[in-house]
Amino acid sequence: MQDQGKTKEQLVDELSEMRRRAAEMEAMLSQAAIVKERLHLVNSLKQDLLKSASLNEKLKLITDGVVSIFAADFARIWIIKPGDRCDSGCVHAKVTDGPHVCHYRDRCLHLLASSGRYTHFDGRIHSRVPFDCYKIGRIASGAESRFVTNDVVNDHRVHDQTWARKLGLVSFAGYRILAGNGAPIGVLALFSKQPLSSDDDSLLEGIANTTAHVFQTAKMDEALNGEKQRFQRLAENSPFGMVMIQPDGSFSYANPKFIEMFGYDLNDVPNGREWLRRAYPDASYRHEVISTWIEDFKRTTPGETRPRVFSVICKDGSEKIIHFRPVKLDWGEDLMTCEDITERKRAKDGMRKTRQEWEDIFQAIGQPTIIMDQEHRILAANRATIEATGKSLDELFNSRCYEIFHNGCEAPQGCPMETLLKSGSIEPVEMEMEALGGHFLVSCTPVLDKDGTIEKIIHIATNITERKQVEDDTRRNEDRLEKIVDILHYKTDSVQDFLDYALGEAIELTQSKIGYIYHYNEDRKEFELNTWSKDVMKECSIAEPQTLYQLEKSGIWGEAVRQQRPILVNDFHAPHPLKKGYPEGHARLHRFLTVPVFSRDQIVAVVGVANKESDYSQTDILQLTLLMDSVWKGVWRLQA
Repeated sequence: MQDQGKTKEQLVDELSEMRRRAAEMEAMLSQAAIVKERLHLVNSLKQDLLKSASLNEKLKLITDGVVSIFAADFARIWIIKPGDRCDSGCVHAKVTDGPHVCHYRDRCLHLLASSGRYTHFDGRIHSRVPFDCYKIGRIASGAESRFVTNDVVNDHRVHDQTWARKLGLVSFAGYRILAGNGAPIGVLALFSKQPLSSDDDSLLEGIANTTAHVFQTAKMDEALNGEKQRFQRLAENSPFGMVMIQPDGSFSYANPKFIEMFGYDLNDVPNGREWLRRAYPDASYRHEVISTWIEDFKRTTPGETRPRVFSVICKDGSEKIIHFRPVKLDWGEDLMTCEDITERKRAKDGMRKTRQEWEDIFQAIGQPTIIMDQEHRILAANRATIEATGKSLDELFNSRCYEIFHNGCEAPQGCPMETLLKSGSIEPVEMEMEALGGHFLVSCTPVLDKDGTIEKIIHIATNITERKQVEDDTRRNEDRLEKIVDILHYKTDSVQDFLDYALGEAIELTQSKIGYIYHYNEDRKEFELNTWSKDVMKECSIAEPQTLYQLEKSGIWGEAVRQQRPILVNDFHAPHPLKKGYPEGHARLHRFLTVPVFSRDQIVAVVGVANKESDYSQTDILQLTLLMDSVWKGVWRLQA
């Protein structure tokens, strides 16, 4: 025999090799059996997910399945939603330094399902995970789109290795849940006390893909259910009669208005044939109606409607003229709306008038007015908004109000809409709207649905810039009167001292920085300095400043005499034909206002102020003129 020439040692080695191979084969068979069993359980899970249930219930079914199928210690699913706790105590929002700073306040991972060791999902740390932070957030962002390790206690990517070691955890797997277009939906993750095989990895990745499908299907179902509910509400409350017609001609639904209008319910007219027989008892007319409908249905495509008007005999024998609007739906059914043409005409005219009146009122509101949803998105805007912002309706639609009015990326402090949503208060708020360049009184009025929930918000921004200006002017008038009283009561025997004091009041009244008063002699055409403000002397570095000026040699400041009217320059650095410059070392001017002072129809002085933070206006001219008129009366008193 072949083994006769082999030594004992060789035979022992061969036997050991055979045993090793047998053990490997047994392990492979065992693993294959485990994979087969897990694949069967995964398929069963997918079948269970086809049953009717809410999204949260299905997500919980998935995490339960992962724990059960893969003997995981715990499994969780996070879904990406807008940040909802950034300003209400979220621990992640408070982090300001390091790799885990939350940079995406518009998106956040919300824990929606948890199974195994941890079944709660309202924990302070893990109920919200910042996008692109920690292992879960980085998986979601795509920084690590797939994360599998069988050495959690030594893998630096695992945040809390001490905790993992204490629990005896061995493996971790995290998978990015992606929509069909590649957009991230969330993360499926698990910890286990058992190592994960490559087969496990493949199965789990498949479950992540199934989770994406479940999520997207649930969202579509949610939208479809929303549409169905909206249709149901519309139909039940519709002023039109409505009937749903199946492809076989049977009537599956008739709304209350249909029954009220004709007197027939679905027991009377269960299908089109019976309807035609009862509604059109005259055979020739019935034939005409049937022929018309047949031709219309042949030429009608889904979504298209062909209105028709026919006479109908109701259950009580009365005859009504009905306007029918049939429309073929994408899924094969036909929707028929119908109404007494007289009532319809009356109602339609009334509704058209009401809608037009509302639209006219909405558009005629002279202040920027918009309609928003609760996310600050603009749903409608009137002409005043378009004119004020310089943006088209398309540009405004779906933009957020604070982007349009405040040039910001979030609602400003004191936003009345935020106040409305949080406390229900509808008090108007005065605010500056940077993009519109003024102050506005902003009101937010809620539009409620039948359940009392806010559906829309009407946002009106009333421009109060002029009112604020009037208030400011009123305040300044009061200030001027107070200053006139103060000046007239100023105790002094010196004209110089009196005018020094008056100049200080003039500078303060016009919110200027510096100023001067020059006497003017009409006969000599000559200016003589009475006083400069103290700040002029601080800013001026001319060693021996000139105190006498001839009118003909004076620059723009002399124009108050030459033109016998106030001179205002709000950009002194810009070229101006009347400017002659000023000596080196002269106080720098940015904005400038000079006013002539008249006495007995002659100019006796000029007063000038400069460097107000904002532009000088006609109000400044009026205030300064009136003030100096009173001041000069005080000068007469001192000179008398």
